[in-house]
Amino acid sequence: MNQDEMFRTFFNKTRNEIFELELRKTGFVVCLKNKTKWRNEILRNLSSHSVKLYFYFEKFINKFKARYYCFPSWKTIRMETNLSVCGISSALKELEINKLIKIYKCGNKTTRYSKSVYFLMEYIGELQFLNYLNLLVQIFKVPLNLKQM
Repeated sequence: MNQDEMFRTFFNKTRNEIFELELRKTGFVVCLKNKTKWRNEILRNLSSHSVKLYFYFEKFINKFKARYYCFPSWKTIRMETNLSVCGISSALKELEINKLIKIYKCGNKTTRYSKSVYFLMEYIGELQFLNYLNLLVQIFKVPLNLKQM
């Protein structure tokens, strides 16, 4: 199964329903204790590129299906946000340093490039993340590797 075929499983309706049910069984709770306060404190200290990229990622989430991740390509991000490659790179680093996102790569043996999956930690939370990630890999059969920055 090549990388594109693996990522197509994210759009499989049955697997999405199973993922949502399994998350509920494990007691998954969205981590939004005081979103306004959090945003005021954290986002105030970020660069405009990082804020723009974070809100761009946020448009992909689906609260009803517990989908708090996205995987747009850099080409798509560039086209839709008008950020440069350097702007995207620095924004991703800043978002990851501030623990707003976690970046995982889906390995590809045929090329040196791989697709990245961006997890929005505001919604998942550190304590639930490993369970969330394990269920995602188990149900969607997508091998994810921690990106080393």
